[in-house]
Amino acid sequence: MALMTTKTLYVSVSDAENAPKVSAIAEIESGMCPFSVVFDALLEGGTNIIRYEWDFDGDGLFDWESEHTPFAEHVFREPGVYSAKIKITGDDLLSADSVIEVRAEKNPEQLYPLSDFEINVSVGKAPLEVCFLELAFPAGGEIIKYEWDFDGDGKWDEVFETGSSLWQGNADTRFVYDEVGLYRAVLKVTDSEGFVGRSMKYITAISPYRRFFMKLILKQAIMIRRILPKTKIKKI
Repeated sequence: MALMTTKTLYVSVSDAENAPKVSAIAEIESGMCPFSVVFDALLEGGTNIIRYEWDFDGDGLFDWESEHTPFAEHVFREPGVYSAKIKITGDDLLSADSVIEVRAEKNPEQLYPLSDFEINVSVGKAPLEVCFLELAFPAGGEIIKYEWDFDGDGKWDEVFETGSSLWQGNADTRFVYDEVGLYRAVLKVTDSEGFVGRSMKYITAISPYRRFFMKLILKQAIMIRRILPKTKIKKI
């Protein structure tokens, strides 16, 4: 008599039906800087919500969170079009998100700080060390913060605050580009009234072997041109 064996088969059921749903809401969707926007959300389905998160400026980083409510307020001080996103998470760890667009118009009567800087070199061989000289100029209020993004990845690599004990009177700095590539360096300045100015410059770090290979190719081309006229073609 043959022995019968049994196996337990586990079948996973999709959680899509139980996932929460959310729709972002903004009290107003456009205005002239600076203007305040009250955000809320419509919720549907899912289980008990344990976390609400808002990314007001669409940079991928959440600026605000709460365990109790999606109700939040944010002031837009810099002109631009922003994709404000809310993310909700349930106690079953299922999440959902929604995006709403907010347009912040420039106020012609408002004076924004002027962001500007100089660099000692824009193209060079990697590793390339670049010196940054800050030339920002205040307008309505005093500049209180300088933020540098050296490689254009959206993250601030160095921050200077005038009220800090580390403040030395300027925001001049330097950065080394170790890898070959084209980079966008950004300086963001914020004044005492909360208004922002930005400026950018492009920096190219080239391969340290590029010039060597270019010289080698040029040398070979010259040798070929010298040899070709002396070469006789035999008729068959």
